[in-house]
Amino acid sequence: MSFYYKDDVIAWHGMSSLDGSEVQAGKLMLATCMHEAAEEGYRTFNLGASLGKSSLVWFKESMGGEAHPYRTVRHRRLPSRLVAALRRVSGPQ
Repeated sequence: MSFYYKDDVIAWHGMSSLDGSEVQAGKLMLATCMHEAAEEGYRTFNLGASLGKSSLVWFKESMGGEAHPYRTVRHRRLPSRLVAALRRVSGPQ
């Protein structure tokens, strides 16, 4: 499943069976999605965060990917926001 917005595509979820891993079905699925997105004029295809895992970095680089930093938005619940505000006010400990 991928999401399309403006010029960008983000691969949100994809999977193949264990049997599919023998023929690299997951890689084929992503490569096909990337190819179709490029043909339709999308500029970027976001494979998501690598979470510091070298195997994910290697996989993405093997498909021509490169790191691209971007901002994320987090919604914190009130208690977390209050703790963060108190830390800012009290300064370094």
